[in-house]
Amino acid sequence: MRAKRSILTYFTQSTSSIILMILSFCATPFILDAVGKTVYGQYRLLLEYIGYFGLLEFGLYSTTRILVSESLTQSKEKVLSVIQYSFIQFIITSLISLISLWTLYYFKAYISQINQISDDQLLPIALYISLIFTLLPITTLKAKMEAEQKGYLTETASFINKALNILLIIIFVFIKIELHTFFLVLFISHLASHIFIFLKSDISLSDIFKPQLSVNKGTTRSDIFLFDLAGKINLSSDSIILSWFVNIEMVTIFYLSQRLVGIVSSFIFGISNALWPALSNMYFNKEWDNLRKQILFSTRLSSYVALFFLIPILYLNSPFISLWVGKEFQAGTTFNIIIVLNCFIQSLMSLWGWLISSTNNTQLARKNLILSTISNLTLSIIFTKVLGLIGPILGTLVTSISITLIINIFILKKLFKITVKELLRSSTPSFIYLLINIILYYFFFPHEAILSPLNFIFSGFFITFSSALISFYLLLDTTDRTYLINKLGSLRDR
Repeated sequence: MRAKRSILTYFTQSTSSIILMILSFCATPFILDAVGKTVYGQYRLLLEYIGYFGLLEFGLYSTTRILVSESLTQSKEKVLSVIQYSFIQFIITSLISLISLWTLYYFKAYISQINQISDDQLLPIALYISLIFTLLPITTLKAKMEAEQKGYLTETASFINKALNILLIIIFVFIKIELHTFFLVLFISHLASHIFIFLKSDISLSDIFKPQLSVNKGTTRSDIFLFDLAGKINLSSDSIILSWFVNIEMVTIFYLSQRLVGIVSSFIFGISNALWPALSNMYFNKEWDNLRKQILFSTRLSSYVALFFLIPILYLNSPFISLWVGKEFQAGTTFNIIIVLNCFIQSLMSLWGWLISSTNNTQLARKNLILSTISNLTLSIIFTKVLGLIGPILGTLVTSISITLIINIFILKKLFKITVKELLRSSTPSFIYLLINIILYYFFFPHEAILSPLNFIFSGFFITFSSALISFYLLLDTTDRTYLINKLGSLRDR
């Protein structure tokens, strides 16, 4: 059952990602032509600012998942008590978010780049975001679904959100689209996905508002908040830094040049999303030997899946950008290498980070989070001022290799009695294979090549499947290959 749900979640996520990828790639050139680099850059920048409001729940969402996961081993009443507590807390979070949003709106003149957006755009944007904040309590039900290994439902909700967002924007492109229109669409798509979550949940409003049972309110919320804060700063501050130290147009180039990596990362990180509930369940059921084996296997699997997607992107990202939106949006060879290395390392950090947080051990990562966040933010600013566009991603890469990766390895060693040698043996071969391809790309691949659509498709298939075949037989042992084939076969039979 664990394996079936994990594979079903990953299959749902992968299928939706393919559809979203096609929709996004078709829509973006029309959107850029309609609004231009500056407005599109303002849209991406506002999204990053708005993303920081998610910190106001102070780790509540992740804590809910952990408490539900623990409660599933006890009773349904215990699970319901967690949901009741979380729902009320999210109502409070909604109110805090609304107050914070309108306070910032009042002081908008003092926020860099935001003060350049007219009030007739910002006011409706603030109204639409306010409506989105009122939907926050429904995310309690989403957290419960993820803890119960029903990620295929939450992935479907995410697909509804993103697909509807893209389709509505395309419609408005042919009618009339302004900056605030993006956020009207954002509200509508969020509303649709939250309605889906509510309808698919086995918890009703009458259940939520029954007399509340006692519940452990979660002693780890401060640690999880630190986790969320670090993740937000490390992954969602790049556009803000570029807008401050370069210009708003660079935000558009920065985003589009990473779009291919951003989309396939949903496949790569989907491994972590699909596996963590099962691994967490093993931990709380004290299945230590099985857990240790599955962590090492999951590390090898994550590395292999990352290579499957990242090696083609390494070679073809620049030609793709030229075909998609034009050569002027290319970010260069060094940029491509750094984003591929970052994504590979983050595939491991995603798996290991989920494992640490979902087993209620975030307190072990405090120093790591603080140190890596300070390092990443500082280096990103310095590198951006000196090197420009590659600054934010270079800061992330240096921090990940020198701090985050090393500390996480030793945390896993302490928690699960996995040796450093075992973890390195599970991930290093894939990393070496990636480095070989980076050397080949940098010294021998024609970086300025402009491919026709047909040549691009042929090259993509050839690089993807030849690399996948080589890495399948070189990087996975016989046991891993047999296990994967059998699991996929059993899922097909079912």
